[in-house]
Amino acid sequence: MNCVKPEKVELEGKKHNAISKPFDVSKLKAIGKENNGATVNDVVLSLLSISMREYMRKHEDMTSKSINMLVPFSLRELPATKGAHKLWNDFSVLCFTLKLCATFEDAIIGIKK
Repeated sequence: MNCVKPEKVELEGKKHNAISKPFDVSKLKAIGKENNGATVNDVVLSLLSISMREYMRKHEDMTSKSINMLVPFSLRELPATKGAHKLWNDFSVLCFTLKLCATFEDAIIGIKK
């Protein structure tokens, strides 16, 4: 149990989420290039690792060293045209454990392994 998922979960009808400001993906690509050719995915997961560790630290949880994640991804084929695009559920999830790191350098090294 941790501050993200407490021992006793109570449904209260409130939705907790956050939205980031728009950003240019070329910045992520540049950061990856500066870090031995890391991918955009490597950079995003490294930033997530640092952010989650900081979130937990602010909530006085210093015992969690990793978190289990589910990332949804689409199994739909790309449509040939804009008009051929249809909305339907055809997805799966990728399950993995993300190590929580204090620095970007530690995170990017851990992700790229």
